[in-house]
Amino acid sequence: MSDVVPARVIRRSRQWSLVWLVPVVALIIAGYIGYEAWRSQGQTLEVEFATATGIEAGKTRVRYKDVDVGKVTQVSLSDHLDHVRVRIAMDRTIAKQLRQDARFWVVRPRVTTRTISGLSTLLSGAYIALTPGESSEALDRIVQGLDEPPTLSGASDGRQFWLSADRLGSMDVGSPVFYRGIAVGEVVSYTLGKDDRMRIQVFVRSPYDRLVRSETRFWNVNGIDIKMSSDGVRAQMESLLSFMQGGLAFENILQLDAEQPVQEGHLFALYPDKDSITQDTPSVRLSYLMLFTGSVAGLSNGARIEHKGLEVGRVLDVRARFDEHQLTVELPVLVELWPERLALGRDAEQTRKLLTAMIHKGLRAQLKPANLLTGQMLIDIDYQEKAPEVALVQDHGYVVFPTVQTDMEQIMHRMGSVMAQLEKAPIQDTIHELHQTAKGLHRMLDSKQDSSVLRQTEVLLKQVNTTLSKVQSMPTQVNDTLAQTQTTLQMLNKTLATTDKALSDDSLLQHDMRTLMQEVARAAGAIETLADTLQRQPNAVIFGKE
Repeated sequence: MSDVVPARVIRRSRQWSLVWLVPVVALIIAGYIGYEAWRSQGQTLEVEFATATGIEAGKTRVRYKDVDVGKVTQVSLSDHLDHVRVRIAMDRTIAKQLRQDARFWVVRPRVTTRTISGLSTLLSGAYIALTPGESSEALDRIVQGLDEPPTLSGASDGRQFWLSADRLGSMDVGSPVFYRGIAVGEVVSYTLGKDDRMRIQVFVRSPYDRLVRSETRFWNVNGIDIKMSSDGVRAQMESLLSFMQGGLAFENILQLDAEQPVQEGHLFALYPDKDSITQDTPSVRLSYLMLFTGSVAGLSNGARIEHKGLEVGRVLDVRARFDEHQLTVELPVLVELWPERLALGRDAEQTRKLLTAMIHKGLRAQLKPANLLTGQMLIDIDYQEKAPEVALVQDHGYVVFPTVQTDMEQIMHRMGSVMAQLEKAPIQDTIHELHQTAKGLHRMLDSKQDSSVLRQTEVLLKQVNTTLSKVQSMPTQVNDTLAQTQTTLQMLNKTLATTDKALSDDSLLQHDMRTLMQEVARAAGAIETLADTLQRQPNAVIFGKE
C-alpha cells in the first residue's frame, strides 16, 4: 500500500492590500486641506482707508485681541483715486460675528500729545485691528475704515453718555474723564448737533459708571483754573494729566428730589467750570439787541450779563455796522437773557412780556468794568431812577433793549454841561468884582492905616496880653485870701470851744445863771405882791399898809 498524500486545496480570501491605504490617506489629507482652505478663506470684505501706509497684500494680517482672524489679499485704488480699497479674507468663525457697526483701523506706531501706541509694530510690521460691533444688522461687503484708532475697543465694561456744550474747549478724543481726581473714563467722540451745540460722547468704566445719576454734573477741566477774588488768588488743578491735555470731570450734587438712575446714552449739560455746576442750565433763552452810544472796548463774545451780581445772560456777538443814511458806524451787541435766573418762569412768551413790563418800569442795560486789571467789561441790567419812557422797537428781527450811558460817560456829560454854563457866565464882570474885592481886602489889611484890621488886631492883642497878666497874678491873691480865711476859721474854732466850755452843766457861768434866775423869780413875786397891794390900797404908799 503506497502512501498517498491527499491534496489540500488552499483558498485565498480577498483582503485589502496595504497599498490602498496610501490613496485613502492622500484623499483624506487633500480633503482636510481643502476644508481648511475653504474654512480659512471665510468671508471677503473690502475696507476703504485714506492711505495704504504699512499695508501689503499677502503679508498684512487682521487681528482681534492679538489673534489672527484674516489676511489682506489685495490692495488697490478706488475708482476716483481718492482712497485705498483693501480686500480682506476673514476667517469664517469671526466673519459670522461681524456686525454693521464693526470698525477697522491700521495699527502702526503713533506718537501724539495724548498717547504713544503701536510701538510693537516697529519689528512685526503694521496690521489691521477690528472690533466686531454690537449692532443687530449684519456687516456690509464694503466697510469704511478709521483713520485714527478708536479710544475704546469694546473690551472695557462701562456705559457711554452724551454731553451738550456751547463749545468744545480744550477737549479732544481720548481726553480723560475724572471723578474726584481719578481718571474713570475718556472722551469717545464729538459732533455738532442740529441746534448748533456740541455733542460730546464720553465713556465711563465700570464700576464708576454707577456713580452717574440724575444729579450728576459734568464740567470742563481747563488745566489750571486761576481765579482772583477778595480772598486772594486761588489756583486749582484736577491732576497733572488734565494740566497736560485737559479733560472732563463730574460730581454729584445734593438736591431736594430723590436721585434717579439714568440709562446709557443719557444727555447731560456740560458746565464751563466747577463753580457753575450749582446753577441750572437755562432752558429759555431770549435774544435782544443792545445799542451803546459809547465805546464797547473790553466787551467780547461770552461776556457776562448781571443783575445785582447774579449772572442772567451772556453776550453772543459784538461787531460794527455801518449806517448808510447817517454815515455813522454803530456797535450793536447781540445778547441772550436767561429769565429762569430771574425767577420769571420757563414760558418764553410769558417771560418776554414780563421783561417788557420791567423795561417800561425803568429796567436798563449799562456797561460796567468786570476786571480792572484786564479791562474786561460786562453788561449790568438794573432799574434806573427817572429813566425816560421808551418804545420797544425791532432791529434786524431782534427787540432793542434800551441802554444808558456808563458812569464815566455820565460824569463827562455833566462836566461838559458845567463847562457850557461857565462859558455862558459873565466871567469878565466876575473878575472885575473880584479885583475890587481884593483891593478892599488890601486896604483892610494895610498895617499903616489906623482903621486897618491889622492895627485893630494889634490893639486887641495888647489888651488881651494885659488881661492875661492880671489873670496870671490872680492865683497869688487867691492864695493870700485862703491863708487869711484859714486863720479866721482857726480863731472862730477857738471861740466856739470857749463858748461850749462856758455853757457846760458844771461851769460857774451855768451856776450863776441859775442863781440869777432864782433871784429874778423872787423879785418878780415881790413886785406882783406890791402891785396887788397897791391895787387894793392905793394910799398904802403914803399911809402905810393897814
